[in-house]
Amino acid sequence: MHTVPVRTTGPAPRTPRGRVRVPAVAALLLAGAAAAAGCAAEGGARDGGPAPSLSAPPSASPLWPEHTPPTEDERERVTEPYAPVKATVPAGGLREMEVRDLILRDPNVPGRFAAGLKRCPGQPCGLREPVHRDLTGDGEDELLVALDEPDSGLTLIEVYRADGRTVQPVLVSWGVSGMTSAVIGRDLVITGLSVGAGPGTEGRVTTRYRWNGTQMRPVPPETGQRGAPDGDIDSVVPVPEASPAPPETSPAPRGASPAP
Repeated sequence: MHTVPVRTTGPAPRTPRGRVRVPAVAALLLAGAAAAAGCAAEGGARDGGPAPSLSAPPSASPLWPEHTPPTEDERERVTEPYAPVKATVPAGGLREMEVRDLILRDPNVPGRFAAGLKRCPGQPCGLREPVHRDLTGDGEDELLVALDEPDSGLTLIEVYRADGRTVQPVLVSWGVSGMTSAVIGRDLVITGLSVGAGPGTEGRVTTRYRWNGTQMRPVPPETGQRGAPDGDIDSVVPVPEASPAPPETSPAPRGASPAP
């Protein structure tokens, strides 16, 4: 009887506790993933904390709530039209009118400006190139003229409209020389310098004028951006801001408008 020897083996070698053998390829993949995660953290979305709270824009707070602003009286909406110019519109329209003669014949222009026009053509004249724009929406261009009066430092602006063969002024105003203006659609926007009664009271004032069927009238600030004829801003010659008529004895800038 033969005895078959039995081979016995010891326990398999153990990996030290806490260590796991990882193939070299797997280690490289893990390292690449970690690097990619780091790049994403630097260039990707970050948590910037809670979003700032939004607040409503400030609004007007009446100082005397019991007093309300006056409303426009119906009688104030009706104004006397400017006196027509004693001149006949040529067959070719207002573009063929001689601007110097037109202003000299205009009864709405103060004598101060008429005297300055007598130096034209020549220097100093101050009469600017006329501009033609349709401000009434009738398809015909109105005539915009501007005159700088060198002696008083004032500027005159007028808008003329052809009413058949009659030359009808629809806006007459004057103010400190160097005023600017622009056309927005059919609105005329005038920006000028407002001179107050004391030092530090000067400031820029912008007035928007709109055709009301009779003449160009100021548009209230709260409605200036609503209901305006469509159109882009189109710069025109510098023009003055309207204000009360200037006294002949003082060069202080003032302006004119038809009596209500």
